[in-house]
Amino acid sequence: MKNSFYLLATFFLIACSGVDAPPKSTWSEEQISEKKQLVNDLMAVHDSTMEYMDEIHLSIEELNSFKLRSNADSSILDSAIGLLEVADESMMQWMRTYREPKDTVDFAEARKYLLGQKMAIEQVEKQTDEAISFSSKIVEYVTDSIH
Repeated sequence: MKNSFYLLATFFLIACSGVDAPPKSTWSEEQISEKKQLVNDLMAVHDSTMEYMDEIHLSIEELNSFKLRSNADSSILDSAIGLLEVADESMMQWMRTYREPKDTVDFAEARKYLLGQKMAIEQVEKQTDEAISFSSKIVEYVTDSIH
């Protein structure tokens, strides 16, 4: 029994000795700082845009409610709903695909990726602003026409 324990322990040590250590960063302090700033900048856009996701969902519900109970032009309501749904899906898609690069990859590639992701999330922000603005005008118009 004692020999089997030693044999098992030896086997375990041999098996573990072949595991490579994780790669170490080759980035300078300045590069690490720049990456952190890029991530902070794009996440600030993400966070401020995420605050509107509840408003998007409530606006969709409100517009669908108007479709059921008013004589408003259904196509314009559908357009506003469609813009809101596209903005929502764009945010969800961005969140599904965004991955913060590790500092073990090439810095130039990581920087390029983060700048591209910032542009992408800014586009989502623009879509969100436009969809909410348009739907707000439609809600105001329909509400005025009901009363």
